[in-house]
Amino acid sequence: MLNRNRTSAGLLTGGTLLVVSAALAVGASNVGGDYATQFVPATVTGTVTDAQGDVEAALVATIAGHGTRTAAGGSYTLHFAAPGIYTVRASSGAKRASGQIEVERGATATLDLFLGASLDGAADALGAALSTRLAALDDPVPKENRKEAKYLRKARKALLHWQAPDKRGLKALQKTIGFLKKAASVDAAVVVATDGLLASLAGHAEAQAVEADAALARLTVPKHTKTVQKLITKAAAAMGKARSQAAAAKQAKFYVKAILGYDKALAKAAAFRTKESR
Repeated sequence: MLNRNRTSAGLLTGGTLLVVSAALAVGASNVGGDYATQFVPATVTGTVTDAQGDVEAALVATIAGHGTRTAAGGSYTLHFAAPGIYTVRASSGAKRASGQIEVERGATATLDLFLGASLDGAADALGAALSTRLAALDDPVPKENRKEAKYLRKARKALLHWQAPDKRGLKALQKTIGFLKKAASVDAAVVVATDGLLASLAGHAEAQAVEADAALARLTVPKHTKTVQKLITKAAAAMGKARSQAAAAKQAKFYVKAILGYDKALAKAAAFRTKESR
């Protein structure tokens, strides 16, 4: 996500190993090189923290394989062989964070990353909770648990379609949560995992909102700005509806709608930015 300050991707604590990788988005010719010997005109610095605000000593590396370890407090520094817009990704166990930053020749840019639960991690946790609960139910399932078992199975089947945060994958998560509502399970692990998936959806939507706003700010043509702003406003409205819902299924529906809306705004902004950079 394009950001000059802080990015987020949900909440999750713990973890000791952090890997930060940098990938070129647009505007630069390469990433990497022998940083010990070559002149480096572009630098990114920042800190990587978790929900508690700290990260232990961690490995920081670019996709080219060059790296270092974070200093106290999770600070890091990445050097680039050319100016441009770069994507920086951090991971620590099931936690993920990513940000997009523009660096200029001879300048140092700052990008702070906030580790949170990835949608992958949340989906895996829910899948495990569903399997454990279904295994715990007697076979044949007691009459009082038949409805729960029926919809837990449907939820687990729907969850199998989750692969990536694209339209198909997000709809699968939405459908999964809908089945869980019908199951009305009071199993603590299922309830906690469902809440975790909702929190991850919310965090992903919020991260997309930050990225979309930053992408909007970089546009210079009024017509382009107006078009992207309309898409962001529509996505923000869905986000607002998600936050106002009491039912988990409704929250999931609108968070998914918001994420897809921000994705559309980001794609449009990227296309416009390419035209403006020519």
